[in-house]
Amino acid sequence: MLLALPPTSLSNWEKYVRRLTDKLTPYSGVVTTAKLVKDKNEGGIEYSKVTFAKAAELTAAERKAIKDYVEPMRGAMRSVAIDDAEYNTEPAGATYQDLDDDKESAY
Repeated sequence: MLLALPPTSLSNWEKYVRRLTDKLTPYSGVVTTAKLVKDKNEGGIEYSKVTFAKAAELTAAERKAIKDYVEPMRGAMRSVAIDDAEYNTEPAGATYQDLDDDKESAY
């Protein structure tokens, strides 16, 4: 799975991977859960960031199946560029309700 993370979550991912590697566990050998948690910056602005936790370790057979599945795609995935268009998940022309002023706005 390819997961594009906002900059506020990159350090959480790095810490999670470091905890796994400190125990000689590759991140590809576990089931990982990702959860959004609220945080607040120094200016008092709330935002969400992603936290990670190990849910389970894969069996040897599961690790082999994942490796066999991923290996043919490895070269193609390394050449995929991710740009800001990846973050636009709303359909064109969609509207949302602004909860602060009860007005409907367009994306």
